[in-house]
Amino acid sequence: MRDDEEHYRKAEAIMSSVSQGKVTATCDPVVLAEVVWVLGSYYKIGKADICSAITPIVAADNAFMPDKSRYLLAL
Repeated sequence: MRDDEEHYRKAEAIMSSVSQGKVTATCDPVVLAEVVWVLGSYYKIGKADICSAITPIVAADNAFMPDKSRYLLAL
């Protein structure tokens, strides 16, 4: 959300490394649910915008999640 510049830069670097295939990321489904909940409830972001922002991250080849296809379908 870039409401904390230092955290934003760190997160940007991590996600860039994942998308470039330099590192792998693992996400627990509970974390995904929490991210969706916070974006919708606290930041008031609409469901379609949340899905379009999160889907490429979850779908990335270097991002691992149990039952990944189930969560992509839900998004």
